[in-house]
Amino acid sequence: MCSCLALLIVVAAGGQEQLPRVIPTMTRETHNKLFDILFPMDILHSPDNEFIVVLRYSPSFADNEQIVLAGKEGHIQVTEIISNGNLWYKGNEIFEKTKRDDPVEIAQLIGVRKREFDLPFSTVREWRRGLLDGVNQALRPKNLETPSRPTTATIILDGTVYEIWDQSKSGNLHYELYDGEVTDRLYRRDPRFIHWMKIIRRDIRNHRAP
Repeated sequence: MCSCLALLIVVAAGGQEQLPRVIPTMTRETHNKLFDILFPMDILHSPDNEFIVVLRYSPSFADNEQIVLAGKEGHIQVTEIISNGNLWYKGNEIFEKTKRDDPVEIAQLIGVRKREFDLPFSTVREWRRGLLDGVNQALRPKNLETPSRPTTATIILDGTVYEIWDQSKSGNLHYELYDGEVTDRLYRRDPRFIHWMKIIRRDIRNHRAP
């Protein structure tokens, strides 16, 4: 069956009603492969670092981002990668035009912006400690309480999946959390893990290599 659906028309009394056009989308498998191509994590298999931290930000609509912090003997290399558009929406826009569900081709048409630079070991060590403390806090057993009836309701129209991969001699960790849109602004309600994810993203973006 063709994945491109034709425009549907409904004939109603007194005239014609035009329904919204159904836009075809790439498969989720292709979407996942776009991450593998544009945001590689081969460094996690490298034994040459004291620790490796990979941070990934996957917003609903904004550009996707990945930050890699690789530490070895007091030397920290940072790799920042930002996609040229949201992988899901930009990928579907390309797929609708080309009708080709090819992750390699779509990835080439999206492309990324990449930077590499060094940071002080002490700075990244503090970031990593904050991140892991935040994960530890999030994984603690929650006290069971009878929730009070809310007087207001909050609807998140946009949000971000925040992910961390941490690899060191003491073990490996992968954790993710969905929260509000990623911005430079910090909120008191932010979980500790999200708080540090935002700080690192902000400081990396503001860094200007000498």
